[in-house]
Amino acid sequence: MAQAQEFQPEWTKPQNWPDRRRAPGYPRRWSGPSSVVAAVGLPLAIIGFSCDLVSLGCAAVAFLVIAHIIVFRVRLARFYCPECAKRLPLKWPPPGEFVRFHCRDCRIIWLTGIEVREDSGS
Repeated sequence: MAQAQEFQPEWTKPQNWPDRRRAPGYPRRWSGPSSVVAAVGLPLAIIGFSCDLVSLGCAAVAFLVIAHIIVFRVRLARFYCPECAKRLPLKWPPPGEFVRFHCRDCRIIWLTGIEVREDSGS
């Protein structure tokens, strides 16, 4: 009998496609610092506006906005490939897809588990 040759159907993944792996630390990397910012800023805003301290309330709202921007830029948008330590750019995906980083050198797509949702105002 003839030996069976290894069969690989046409629909299988080509060998040059990038590997998909879970990015270490996500989504905890974003949700942890964001929760700390909210835990500090929201009580200050509530106290400020309920006690007629408008300046404290406005300062707390400004703190919330600025701190969330900083957390986003420092924690979410900066990702270094765990394999080669190269900084990978963040390309914002369309609504309904997940944030991911693609390292072309290692041929790995790092999945974050953070889904981009549609704006409720649209």
